[in-house]
Amino acid sequence: IHWGTGCSWVISDESGLGARRSIAEYIIDTLKPQEYFMEFISNNNVTILSNPGVESHQLLSPYNSKAENVTITRVRVQPGVTQPRHCHETSEQIWCALSGTGKLLLEENKTKRFTAGDVVRIEKGEIHGLYNDGKEYFEYVSVTSPPIDFGYAYKDRNK
Repeated sequence: IHWGTGCSWVISDESGLGARRSIAEYIIDTLKPQEYFMEFISNNNVTILSNPGVESHQLLSPYNSKAENVTITRVRVQPGVTQPRHCHETSEQIWCALSGTGKLLLEENKTKRFTAGDVVRIEKGEIHGLYNDGKEYFEYVSVTSPPIDFGYAYKDRNK
């Protein structure tokens, strides 16, 4: 961009040729409104998947988002209820315990105490589950990548 005569600029393109345009024309041609790709998901757009004693709130999932890299769920497990051992062959998960106390169910019938404030990362193909042996709901947030549609694992879908 070089100053031209009067109120014009000389704008050079890739070929090295210049075009004389006014400052206003240059701004209009080159500045476009910013596009945002942020998604906002309100609570009334959250699908709840459930099995007896377990609710999985699909906070960010194929049900309500175009996200290509992650699924985020909030899971509530009633006292005395088990999420059976299972694995996800192509996704890893991170679980962040929000409230309650329970046992992670691992391979070879092993268990590990899991309480509010704990975080666990589960590798692709790694066996995991949860038993709520506490007296209150156990609640955790799960981040799964790449994303999974968890509908296959639950009997009921609300929404």
